[in-house]
Amino acid sequence: MKKHGVTFDQAAEVLLDKAGDRFHLEEYDEEHSWAEERFITTASHPINRQVLLVLGWTERESGKGWITRIISARRATLAERKRYESEIY
Repeated sequence: MKKHGVTFDQAAEVLLDKAGDRFHLEEYDEEHSWAEERFITTASHPINRQVLLVLGWTERESGKGWITRIISARRATLAERKRYESEIY
């Protein structure tokens, strides 16, 4: 993991986490869903559960089916971490 930034690969690994049902806190992003449905996922990284990320994403239809487009990815703030821990654990 990079110390401050989040790479696309790290964000994708979080969304592809096989234990996502347990470690993902997903919400509909009403504020940004005016042109398309968007979601916010707060989740720990599957390799290091101490790393907590907040991802903005949407699903789009392509010629090959539905794809997930990652719009944003960043580390969680302290307040987001506390909320996540209270809801997940």
